[in-house]
Formats: sequence, structure tokens, C-alpha cells
Amino acid sequence: MEKVTKSIEVFIANDGKEFMNEKECKEYEALKSNIKYFKSFYSPDLTEGRGYSAEMYMAINPIASYIHSAYALKHMIGVCKGNVVEYVQGCEHAAMASFTVPEPITKEQYENERAGSIGDYRRRVTKVLLSDNPINGYPDNIKISQGRIV
Repeated sequence: MEKVTKSIEVFIANDGKEFMNEKECKEYEALKSNIKYFKSFYSPDLTEGRGYSAEMYMAINPIASYIHSAYALKHMIGVCKGNVVEYVQGCEHAAMASFTVPEPITKEQYENERAGSIGDYRRRVTKVLLSDNPINGYPDNIKISQGRIV
């Protein structure tokens, strides 16, 4: 019998994930550093006009690293099927936005989202990843291709 002690070199990303080679670690960190986070409220209460019944939390990783907010806005327009303005039932003058303009949030806010309350019920929460490629630890990705969310 022979006793051997071996050591291996491991590369650890900023978030603690381990890699066997430096190149994969750097690629992973570059991918993670491009992700920006947004939050928007949608699905307005058109019965009494007391707010929104849903929240959308978005993690966005576009190829062009400077248009995160444009993708967030485009996604919300798609979620609301192009209806940017809705009307409270029975009152044609009581217009209400279909969603709020997506606002930047932190990664921690994205990860720790909680349903808020509206009236006497809980607001539903949806988390999405807008990216051409899946990323471990995030929901299934909604592909961004050539400027379109598909």
C-alpha cells in the first residue's frame, strides 16, 4: 500500500463557485458581472384601481451590455400584450398604466423578493432571466435574439 498526498489548484469566483481552470472562472465572472436586475409591477386592479396584483423581477444579461433597461421595458410591454394603458371598470376617464416602468434593483433584492400585499390578498411574484444562454442558479432563460425577446 502506498500513501500519496495530492494537491490541486482550484479557482474560486467572487460568489464562491469553484473551477478547475482559470479561463472558465474568468468567463463565469464576466458573465455574472453583466447581469443587471429590475423590478416592475403589473396586472392592474381594474375593479377599484387600488394598485397592481403582480410583481416581475428580471435578471437581464444582454450581449450588448448597455441596454438592460430597454430589454426590461420591452419584456413588460410583451407581458401586458402591448396594452400600455388600461381603464378602471365603469369609468372611461380613470386610466391606469398596465405596468410600472422597470426600476433597477440589487442582486440581493432579486434573490430575496417577497410578495407584498394589496388590499386583503398577496401580490404574486414572478422571477425571469432574459438572456441568450441559461445561467446556473437562475430560472429558465427567455432568449434575447437580435434585439427581440422570443
